[in-house]
Amino acid sequence: VFDSSTRSTSGYQAVDDCCILQNHLGTHVDAPRHYNPETGLAIHQIPLEHLVTHAVVLDLRHKSARSEITVTDLEQAMTSANENVGPTEGVLLHVGVGKKYRTWTNEQWWESEYGQAPYLGAEGVQWLLGKQISILGIDAIAPDAPGDRPAHRILLRDHNIPIIENLCNLEKLSRPRVLLVALPPKVVGASGFPVRAVAIEE
Repeated sequence: VFDSSTRSTSGYQAVDDCCILQNHLGTHVDAPRHYNPETGLAIHQIPLEHLVTHAVVLDLRHKSARSEITVTDLEQAMTSANENVGPTEGVLLHVGVGKKYRTWTNEQWWESEYGQAPYLGAEGVQWLLGKQISILGIDAIAPDAPGDRPAHRILLRDHNIPIIENLCNLEKLSRPRVLLVALPPKVVGASGFPVRAVAIEE
């Protein structure tokens, strides 16, 4: 962020500033265009009901570093939450590495503590798809391990289900069902954009 101009009068001083950012850092929403550059929906085209919806928080903090989140893990977490996710609702995966975000200090993110989160395998992704979720979020750099990336391919690219990455403060929630609000600015053509994600406990 840098100041571009300052206006001063006898009664006030006002500053105008500019911001330069990478759209896929910090807490942000991936739009389908991220993995389908030619025809995927951009940020401004994502239906609002995907970005303002009820969501179930699944506690997966017991999973070890870089281990696969399986269908059994997802089912057990849903049972522990005493919840069920319905069509057009969201799922937030709480893997517990959000507090380690600052350990990511270079381009080799997979080598940081933050980069050692558990990840979804293809079967887990298909389980979420079968639930007809409208959005997936995680308090990690991505729901996938490097390589095949089934969440990005299947949910984002093939079924227009946006993904929120780098969530934080999920441990502060007191209940597993929340109203999720994750609205990015309506930036035409963007493949992703930072959001201020809010969970409202109703």
